[in-house]
Amino acid sequence: MRHLDRLKGRKPTAKYDPSDLKGMIVRFAQSDRFHAEFKRAVRERFEGDVIVGDEEELINFMDWFALERPTRSGKTPLELFVEKERKEGTPEEICQRLLRWGNVTEGLFEVRKLIDQDTVLTYEHLRQREYVIKSNKPGFLAKRVSPGYYMIARIVPWYDHYYFSGSSAMFPPEAEKQLAEMIEDMRGKYPELAREEMDEEMIQKALDAQEEMCRAFVEFFGDDEVVFPTGREMAKGMEAFCRYHLFEHVQESTGKTLAQQAREAGVEPKLPEQGYPPELMKAEEIGVLVDQKEGFVLLPEYGTFRRIFTEEDFQSIPGYRQLIYGYLEADTIPPLPFQRMVERHPEQAQRVFQAVLTRRKFSLKQDLPKLMRRYKGNWLRRKPKPWVTVQTGNLQEG
Repeated sequence: MRHLDRLKGRKPTAKYDPSDLKGMIVRFAQSDRFHAEFKRAVRERFEGDVIVGDEEELINFMDWFALERPTRSGKTPLELFVEKERKEGTPEEICQRLLRWGNVTEGLFEVRKLIDQDTVLTYEHLRQREYVIKSNKPGFLAKRVSPGYYMIARIVPWYDHYYFSGSSAMFPPEAEKQLAEMIEDMRGKYPELAREEMDEEMIQKALDAQEEMCRAFVEFFGDDEVVFPTGREMAKGMEAFCRYHLFEHVQESTGKTLAQQAREAGVEPKLPEQGYPPELMKAEEIGVLVDQKEGFVLLPEYGTFRRIFTEEDFQSIPGYRQLIYGYLEADTIPPLPFQRMVERHPEQAQRVFQAVLTRRKFSLKQDLPKLMRRYKGNWLRRKPKPWVTVQTGNLQEG
């Protein structure tokens, strides 16, 4: 019997066994479905067809592959697993918590307190914050560590605590000097890790705010994308939207506007400052797309780009091939505009790519993922992060 059969139909609580869920995700990632992806990931990481390292390296590589590495579709095995489980009736609360496992925290943890045999209070030195970490193996932590010990580990969030993910290394207090040197070295190489990390509550607030902002955008413009003739009109339109979002849009969760909530908290609401690059202000046919994952995407000549994918005689549009290549080659443009055109106009999209690439046999199913990996690989590999920061009476893009 599948483990999730025990979960379905029950009220979501902290009693769900994350070790069962994690095992299912890893087995899913190890299935034949991802065989080619796994081989490709090995080549990317180890520059060959063999994993170079010990058992710990293998375990952590598999953990990274299952939870964090995007596949050709742009989604991780974890995200695809959750999609499958949603269709089979897994509670949405569990699905949402599983998706948080894509935000793996790696670091050096000092054990501050042994809460019980399976739980420790730790201090992560790179991010300079505390984490409560549990082990799925009964008695494991009590046998391996005590206050003063150090752990190099990967952890994932689950309700109000974290669980180990992958393999962990334990060090006695005597290793403090060597580990301190390691911390300074890592801080120099990865300064972004030293920033204060968003905890689970902050992430959820940001995700809720993003959902509300997307909803307000559609309410205001009537669609999830809009094209402005000039940069100046785009700036005016976005200022008008921000004003609507702050003072008029009623939040589903509270039944109030952001301005009302701010004033109740004793803060006078104010519009966020808007600033756009000079080249964008000079551009024409600027598209503004809003997306739950990517946020606001501003695209010059998006009006023409969209016409290419919607008009039958698109080849009569001057410079259509150069514009498509320009979108593909621009590091600042995510896969989003191509994804939307393919989802909304698949037959036309196939004709466009065949014409632009001069490949009559171009197939969206087989060839588009390769095209996106070639031109948008950095976007597909990055870890999604909230694109707004939540402040009282003011929402800022992150």
